[in-house]
Amino acid sequence: TVTGVQTCALPIGAVAGAVALLVVFKLSLVPCHADLNFKLGEALVTAGRHEEAVRLLGVAQRLAPWEDMVALRLGGAFMEAARVQRDAATRDRSMAEALRYLSLAQRLEPGNRDHAVNLGRAHRNLALFATDPAVRREQAEIAVTHYAAAARLSPNQAEIWEEWSMVLGRLLGRPDEALAHLRHSLEVDPYNDWTHALIGNHHFGAARLAPTPAAATAEYGKALRQYDEAIRLCPDRNRGRAMEYHLWRARVFNALHDWDQAVTACRAAMELGVQRGSWWRIHKTLALLHQQAGRHALAMVEAAEAVQSAPDDAQRRELQELFTRLQQVGQGAAAPVPAR
Repeated sequence: TVTGVQTCALPIGAVAGAVALLVVFKLSLVPCHADLNFKLGEALVTAGRHEEAVRLLGVAQRLAPWEDMVALRLGGAFMEAARVQRDAATRDRSMAEALRYLSLAQRLEPGNRDHAVNLGRAHRNLALFATDPAVRREQAEIAVTHYAAAARLSPNQAEIWEEWSMVLGRLLGRPDEALAHLRHSLEVDPYNDWTHALIGNHHFGAARLAPTPAAATAEYGKALRQYDEAIRLCPDRNRGRAMEYHLWRARVFNALHDWDQAVTACRAAMELGVQRGSWWRIHKTLALLHQQAGRHALAMVEAAEAVQSAPDDAQRRELQELFTRLQQVGQGAAAPVPAR
């Protein structure tokens, strides 16, 4: 006893064992805590709440710095945050962090194709953000090396070949190589509707650069066949994508000055009943198509629909101006469109 207070003496071994158990218990909580932050962070990325996602995934990465998938998701969250960021300086900082963690993920697990793909996407985005042509080309070339590495790791992944083709065609001006990659993607997955649509876009671009009207018409025909196949293969659950395919068909018919077929394609897009918030764009397109076909009354009806469904005041003012111009050139001007 010490001053009348009884004490309980424990053997040294028992104390050491208790401390060891406490350390093990605390360490066992680390993976759980990391996993919780990781899953919450992923959910926030899906919800578009990128800044919150970065914070939670950052906690997960500090708790589990050896996990390549945590570094991958954190890098991806930074990349998504940069994509929607309007301030260039903030965007550049986010992209620097994205590259930091995506590179870490690749160092931790070099054989994972997802790391190569995401590094390709990061450098592709840097190329798209760049205002200096030399920087754009440099970043695009780096992206190509990462997509090539991803394709070596996973040659039967159609998405890799599609994204690679975009960099080659759009950013590096190598359309023949881009088309070859898209065709290889179809060899990998012949039922991929999106690949058919991308090939259609290639032919549409080729038509606009064709040396003669006959060559342009031939390319437009190829584009239409690819869009038709994309629509045929598109699953019902992806109606939003099918809507885009119909609108791309309308774009071709517009280029061919076939207004009736263009109108039919726009109507087919609307009949799918999806993305109603963007229908104002279709109504605007229909108004312009009817105007070009000389159907002024129908053009004004569609312009009125576009005004009524405009998402904000700025778009509403622009569409009201279109409606006013149609009134001025049309025969028998209709009453003004009521304000919403």
